[in-house]
Amino acid sequence: MLENIQAKFELALLKEDVNLNFICSQNKENRVEIYRHTVRENLMKALSLTYPGIWRLLGETCANQVASLFCNDKANLPISGCLEDWGQSFPAFLSAVPELKALCYLEDFANYEWHKQLAFVAKESSFIAISQLKSFSENQLVNLKFEFNPCVILFRSRYPLDKIMELLSSHDITYQINLDKRAACALITRLERKVVTFWLSGMDWYFIKQLKSGKKLINALNKTLRKYPDFDLTKALHFMLEKKIIGKI
Repeated sequence: MLENIQAKFELALLKEDVNLNFICSQNKENRVEIYRHTVRENLMKALSLTYPGIWRLLGETCANQVASLFCNDKANLPISGCLEDWGQSFPAFLSAVPELKALCYLEDFANYEWHKQLAFVAKESSFIAISQLKSFSENQLVNLKFEFNPCVILFRSRYPLDKIMELLSSHDITYQINLDKRAACALITRLERKVVTFWLSGMDWYFIKQLKSGKKLINALNKTLRKYPDFDLTKALHFMLEKKIIGKI
């Protein structure tokens, strides 16, 4: 009985069934609409928490309207009660909104925020300290493979998202941004329960990507040097250890 009522209630919320006889009230439609509004508002709030930068870039009114359109499509609704892992398709949805076409960077920026959310909900893990590498000989060191913590995510955009983040962080109303055709390379991780982004040079990002794909240190280094002859291995290793992004070796 309860399962049948729940199924009918779901259809009523989605406006897929006009038969509201399971509701004991003279104002059936009004009562259901209250729940529809509550569900829609909660979903929109969840999106705004996952994509705070999108809300600031578009403005609250515009962002809420776009989020409402997103939530009105049944295909976009969550499949579980956990809203922390919901909203992955929102960036692609943004790119399909005709009125937002001029904001070419918007999808990339939303994808960046989604990856920050993934870092936030990733599992906890330990990290390798600088002192632990000192126990390896040089021959052992170059053949090591590095396993990164689950919260470590590499992200690359065609647009200078680092400049957009500067804009959002600036309280100077005269701040100007030049969206030149320059890629932005980011390493997203969680430090002390806070998600942080490190904007890296192309060569540092490329090197870490090679390690993260499972290559040995020597192979990652050689491949990086062929592409970036000025790459500094010592600096890159110090960064990875200092930021506690390596879980195992």
